Amino acid sequence: MTQQEDKTNKLLKMKEQIDQAKSKADRLRGTLEQLEGQLKQHGVKTLAEAKKKLDQMDVELSKSEKELEQGMTELEKAYAWQ
Repeated sequence: MTQQEDKTNKLLKMKEQIDQAKSKADRLRGTLEQLEGQLKQHGVKTLAEAKKKLDQMDVELSKSEKELEQGMTELEKAYAWQ
């Protein structure tokens, strides 16, 4: 293989790598847009807002679980369930 052919092959490989990188970037942009859309559906715009909302939801869930446990305990006592 001549030097010219070697350089041509290197350039072709570089072009292929660039094309693959562009394709990957396009897929990642699409994924990002989907995730941003999901955030908007939940009324948040940023990851920080999403984390804050998730933390609030965790607190609410814990409260609900405690209320449910208390209610079950009261029912068990009231109706002698065991």
